[in-house]
Amino acid sequence: MTNRAVILMAAALCVPSVLAEQGAHRSQAVQMYNRIAGMPPSKEVIAKMSELIRQGKPIEAGYIATESYGFYNIKLRRMFSSWSNVGGNADVDLNDMVATMIGMVKDNIPFNQVLSGDFIYIGEGESGSVQIPPYSLANNSHYQALQNLDLRLLLKKHPQTDITQLPEEAQAGVISTRAFAESYFSAGTNRRATAFTLKHFLCHEMESLHDTSFPDRKVRHDVNRTPGGDKEVYNNRCKGCHAAMDAISDWSVYYDFNNQLVYTAGSVVAKINDPNATQFDTGHYPADDSFENLWASKEDDKIGWKTKQGKGAKDYGNMLTATDAFASCMASQVWSQVCLTDPENNAAARDVLAEKFAKHQYNLKQLFAATASRCLTW
Repeated sequence: MTNRAVILMAAALCVPSVLAEQGAHRSQAVQMYNRIAGMPPSKEVIAKMSELIRQGKPIEAGYIATESYGFYNIKLRRMFSSWSNVGGNADVDLNDMVATMIGMVKDNIPFNQVLSGDFIYIGEGESGSVQIPPYSLANNSHYQALQNLDLRLLLKKHPQTDITQLPEEAQAGVISTRAFAESYFSAGTNRRATAFTLKHFLCHEMESLHDTSFPDRKVRHDVNRTPGGDKEVYNNRCKGCHAAMDAISDWSVYYDFNNQLVYTAGSVVAKINDPNATQFDTGHYPADDSFENLWASKEDDKIGWKTKQGKGAKDYGNMLTATDAFASCMASQVWSQVCLTDPENNAAARDVLAEKFAKHQYNLKQLFAATASRCLTW
């Protein structure tokens, strides 16, 4: 057999393995794009992503998917929508809370500003034949008109002080959006706003923070100390949540919702100290929006609190996003979205991603790309 024949035979034997490798890279690229964008990719995009994966650059491949229409209009919108309502429904109309978080990711704004920044995203630019009503404090029509358009092109950042007409001290990222107020400041006594920010941004339900060892000096007047005539029910159950939750929830006492977000600077809104709701005369009646974080005093702190007290929504938001739990929670949320498995079963990988998320200036786009690269089917 001639040398040429040997070379040709060897090359022929290599072709199947090369094709198999190319096919594997392509499958990985398709999987990554689908997981990040929530829609099928084009041939051109898959070719670029496949090549980057072949070069050992899966995160760079993931970044390509984060520039897609689907990443913003499908994946991010559904994830953030479920945070914007009490029922956790992902299939709701676009609103100012969701649009602002999408805009933050689009513009690479550090996501630890999500509960404190003085900005809001509204639609601007060409929208074809669709008429977009102006932003309104009293309804959601502006965002309903935007929701089927390309949010990458239309969402623009503005100071909240310019758009919402609220004073500067009331601005606190998505906390001071109309959609947040409608879900979490309407009715009730604003405790819901605390419970749901802990749930969505720290991944902790109130039950996981239940602790009856705290003093109950900040438990509000509307909590019955003898439910059903039994004081032990209060001591063993009610107090375990209310002692810490009520002490920290005072951040929200100037906020209300009456078809639009209401902020009464320096004056506690009537529903908080409503005498008709009094169950215990000497219970806590908030005087201002100063709050105390009793959870931060625990030796077995599971959140990684850095702050024990503050004043108002902005301080509260900064306190939450400064915790170890914030980065971990965002890593868990993204893992669930792109890996489709329980992040608690992959805690070591999740924790590495959380650490890198914090080091990369809380860039959520980077977190999506990095997470998708960790759970590729190799």
